[in-house]
Amino acid sequence: MFTDTQIVRLPVALTLVDGRTLNGCLILPRVQKLLETLNKPEPFVEFEAREGAGAIAIAKSSIVSAAPLEERKARSGAEQLRKPVRFDAHKILGLDRDAPEAAIRPAYVEKAKLYHPDQFAAQPLPPEVADYLAAMFIKVQQAYEQLSGETARPAA
Repeated sequence: MFTDTQIVRLPVALTLVDGRTLNGCLILPRVQKLLETLNKPEPFVEFEAREGAGAIAIAKSSIVSAAPLEERKARSGAEQLRKPVRFDAHKILGLDRDAPEAAIRPAYVEKAKLYHPDQFAAQPLPPEVADYLAAMFIKVQQAYEQLSGETARPAA
């Protein structure tokens, strides 16, 4: 019905005439609000169930109520960095624990290119995606520093 750049997925709980409640997302044109969409003369709305069954058309006449759901906001990349979690430098760089020292730098270069902010500078990204990419780039740098520092130390 719409292209991906023209739509917004609004998380809602729909109560139907038969008493069932459906949780999922209404697929709306970017410029419309929920009330505007429900009051338009078209007899159907597009709905995507949370179970991932794909979009279906639901008759507006079968909807008793539509309540917007609070979506859990994704943490920004900076917030994720501050989150106290176990830091696994090998996992971040995609290396086995017994990887040779010579494999560290190529793995770092590959991941750094993947997440480097300049690679996405010309693309309009949502702020949370840009934050995530920046945070991952920092984690890749920290992982490289940690592993290259580990291998430089003599074994005791």
